[in-house]
Amino acid sequence: MSEGAPNTEVPLVASPYDLRVSLGESVDESHTKAALRSGDLGFVHSFTTGSAVDGPGIRLVAWTSACMFRCQYCHNPDTWTLSNGIPVTIEQATDELRKYQHGLKAMGVPTTLVVYEGEGHALRKPEHLRDLRSREIAWFNKYLK
Repeated sequence: MSEGAPNTEVPLVASPYDLRVSLGESVDESHTKAALRSGDLGFVHSFTTGSAVDGPGIRLVAWTSACMFRCQYCHNPDTWTLSNGIPVTIEQATDELRKYQHGLKAMGVPTTLVVYEGEGHALRKPEHLRDLRSREIAWFNKYLK
């Protein structure tokens, strides 16, 4: 998969002020379709550190591309287009997330990496939604009571 291989020159971690568009345009369409069918690759728009608006606590957020919801007040509309993402394997994404684990632990921030298989920008499977909700409730009960 050399022709459609992920572009390692484009950093996955970006400033929230970067306009990250057309990052995946050079990926061959047949590779894109095959990757989506197999689940071997996902399309990551970027990782944002220090997010306080995407859930409880300070977060490291992985933004995937091709969100279909088109929320009226979306603060990341550039994630709506698949070509604005970089094709990455789950191993590449988790390696990127692990880079921050030591720093977060040093600051006393509990860290958990949760991967919901077969899910993208938004969770659709009821069992995954229930799991996420129970994790959020547990976080609120532990840190805000």
